[in-house]
Amino acid sequence: MGSPRSSPQEYSAAQAVKCKALEKGRRMAELAVLAKKRVTQSLDGNKASGLDKMTKEEYGTQLEPKLKNLLLRIRRGSYEPQPSRIVEIPKEDGTTRPLAISCTEDKIVQLAINKILVAIYEPLFLPCSYGFRPERSCHEALRSLHQATDKCPNGAVVEIEIRKYFNSIPLKELNEILKRKISDTRFL
Repeated sequence: MGSPRSSPQEYSAAQAVKCKALEKGRRMAELAVLAKKRVTQSLDGNKASGLDKMTKEEYGTQLEPKLKNLLLRIRRGSYEPQPSRIVEIPKEDGTTRPLAISCTEDKIVQLAINKILVAIYEPLFLPCSYGFRPERSCHEALRSLHQATDKCPNGAVVEIEIRKYFNSIPLKELNEILKRKISDTRFL
């Protein structure tokens, strides 16, 4: 007697699981390649280092084992971002604003997360949104505003500054919004 054969549905379900695992592995490999490219290209070597004082060049030595270790910690759920170094940056009005400076490894993770979030949310933005978007700039926003005000000479432009907004983002609500599009709880 031969071994029992799987039904087409069982075979299809097994193939789906295998494909899902391969896709996940491929995405993790892409993350490693992205991180390698980003750490050597995107991270400005002249930028300040975090609390660990490690520069881009220092992190770049033995890069492959470091990235493998980082990916392993992310997969296991044991990756913990380091505390950021806070520097007060002077503003035009004489006040200051805090700037958080992350460690190099955390910057790599942030860049990878940014790439994922951009892929998910970029298609949802309206063409008139410019803030913190790829291929968009403040200059483009001002040019668009200028064009819009030229068409409506009796209109008005109101400038609003939301003070210290990033310190007061309602994280619970933000997490709920992210859950609508992201099902992997490790990501959240």
